Amino acid sequence: MEKAELVDLKEVDEMMTGDGDGEGDQRKIDPEMETERLRLMSIKLTINMVRLYKSTIIKAKHFGSHCGEYD
Repeated sequence: MEKAELVDLKEVDEMMTGDGDGEGDQRKIDPEMETERLRLMSIKLTINMVRLYKSTIIKAKHFGSHCGEYD
């Protein structure tokens, strides 16, 4: 197991925002990149929902076969 390092908070703020002023992220976000990021997140969420639905149906059929349904 690795030992945790102590990190200077100002250094972390500089890495995250680039300014080190301690006020959080003040960078401008490119609207096109944000739109693309949201589109990809939406696709990923849809894929995960379909996988969950399929696994639920498979489990229901498996359980139903033990109860005499879905023969």
